[in-house]
Amino acid sequence: MGENTNELLEVLKSINNSLQEIKQQDTIKMLSAKDVSKILGINVNSATELLKRDDIPSIKIGSLKIEESALKNWLQEKREKN
Repeated sequence: MGENTNELLEVLKSINNSLQEIKQQDTIKMLSAKDVSKILGINVNSATELLKRDDIPSIKIGSLKIEESALKNWLQEKREKN
């Protein structure tokens, strides 16, 4: 392969990586109680009780779920209050 081909491959890899990042940003990641338990280091029952609280923005889609970004925001708010 020539130098121009290698440069073109590097540009294409960079474009592909950028597109993957954009795709991930557009995806809403929903977390289950099991996911929340792993993130917070608590058991699944405690995570389920947490998702039932009125002050946490969870929704029921089959089972209780929360958007990953909403969980991060909620945790940040709690940290700022303490």
